Amino acid sequence: MSSGEREYELVIFGATGYTGKLTAEHVATHLPTDLRWALAGRSGSKLEAVAAECKSLNPDRVQPAIEICNLDDAELSALAKKAKVILATVGPYALHGERCFKACAENGTHYFDVTGEVPWVAEMIKKYEGTAKASGAVLIPQCGIESALSDLITRCAVDAVREKLSAPTGEVIVSLHEIKAKPSGGTLATVFTLLEVFSLKQLKDAFTPYALSPIPGPKVRPSKSLITKLTGIKVVPDLGILTTSLAGSRNT
Repeated sequence: MSSGEREYELVIFGATGYTGKLTAEHVATHLPTDLRWALAGRSGSKLEAVAAECKSLNPDRVQPAIEICNLDDAELSALAKKAKVILATVGPYALHGERCFKACAENGTHYFDVTGEVPWVAEMIKKYEGTAKASGAVLIPQCGIESALSDLITRCAVDAVREKLSAPTGEVIVSLHEIKAKPSGGTLATVFTLLEVFSLKQLKDAFTPYALSPIPGPKVRPSKSLITKLTGIKVVPDLGILTTSLAGSRNT
């Protein structure tokens, strides 16, 4: 079945979790009302509850179908064959993410997720890039707060500087002056999982700038002061004193 003939345009896998519910609510209130979509996960009753909430938010749109799907290769492959796009919100990805990633790569299904687990992403690229190229699948991890926001801000800033000033850009620094957020249970579980699943060398290599890029980065990088190396604190012209961000290493 070609991607143009598939039953669903979008499937949210893990729709009953914290991020999955928020994603479903966003789809219900913002995406085109004729979108063919489905909520997928292990619990039919919980999926029905999320679907009912989506209906209350926007009763005029096409309501989502329900797909019961476990973390099983055969079930995920069958789900991937039904969908043009799967948005996976099942984490920690180092424990639960590979089967969905693999199913999409093999079946030409486009894939997005909201992971911040860079070592896992590096492993998935190594294992499935060739498969995805052969099937035509576009796989884009880290499309949540890590790292979509900084990517989009950087792209807009670079485009604006080129267009208005006819100038190139060097390093782009994105800073947050105020943020109201706290880690969810899933986020905390992810931190501990990374330490259990990956070696210190794998973690160090994955969080090196340009580690995921097919294009090598600059051989000479700006040196850091001892204070910056120890504390993450640095002074940036016009921005003032900045400290490190938990998301910084994932977005660099």
